[in-house]
Amino acid sequence: MSDPHRKQTHNEANDFMTTQNVITASAGAGSLHPLVRYIVSEYRKDQKRTWYVAARPGYMRCSDGTMARDGSFDGGPEWTLKRDHALEFESHRAAALVRSKCPSAIITEVVSNQSPNMQKYTPGNLNRWTLPQCYFGAEWPEHFSFLGQSRDSDCLERANFDSGLETLKAIAEPADWPHEEACFQVVRESHWAVGWVEWIAIHEDATEHLQAADEAKGKLDNIYPVLDEGRLSEYETEEANTIWRDCYQVKERIKYIRQHSRQFEFRDFADMLNCVRGNYFAGYASEFVSR
Repeated sequence: MSDPHRKQTHNEANDFMTTQNVITASAGAGSLHPLVRYIVSEYRKDQKRTWYVAARPGYMRCSDGTMARDGSFDGGPEWTLKRDHALEFESHRAAALVRSKCPSAIITEVVSNQSPNMQKYTPGNLNRWTLPQCYFGAEWPEHFSFLGQSRDSDCLERANFDSGLETLKAIAEPADWPHEEACFQVVRESHWAVGWVEWIAIHEDATEHLQAADEAKGKLDNIYPVLDEGRLSEYETEEANTIWRDCYQVKERIKYIRQHSRQFEFRDFADMLNCVRGNYFAGYASEFVSR
């Protein structure tokens, strides 16, 4: 729930947001490049026809071209006579896994330019993972770094991290995803100064996830530094309540209220009494937690 007492300290928010049609959020935006893809086909002599794999085992091709699970993972792939309905695999390995169920089939290399889903995306606002100095741990050369947080992150950094992660979770993994690891993952690492750090790693082949992350990072860098005002307000309220309850005694709360009266707009006497007792912080949470 948003804090009813939260003061909008970012007065320029509306001005920033109205510039979206003027200022491109993805300054230095990413670009799409044609990719080599692979199709699996089989020439059937008895029919004198070439058949193409339209969906890998466990999936079916819907009339709109999307893939849906059918649960039959023990069976073979779905076939089609239409070349334009052939499933184009992102890697030779993924195509070979399907071909292993059809010994007489062959794998053909093709170049696809028809849609963004068939192209590799190069982000303009994200950085590819690089090996840090004095680093001992897992390596992520095929991944881009999105957002991060640490044990000492403030409300803004935590809110943006969770909002960005939520955006990525809403995007489905491609039906022909060829890698064992997921399209994205949260990497947690120990750190000598702040205890631990977390960052979101997105695989270079996860086109839709990269596009969404690149757009979000562009907005943060060039338009407005908050992905979700509601979530930020909620985090600030929770932190203000915790600090007010655990770190202040009654006399200290009264003293703070007197010294910072402009932060408080009590609804009635009961609201003020609950605040003094530490039940909650009734002032502008954003100003209080930033002190």
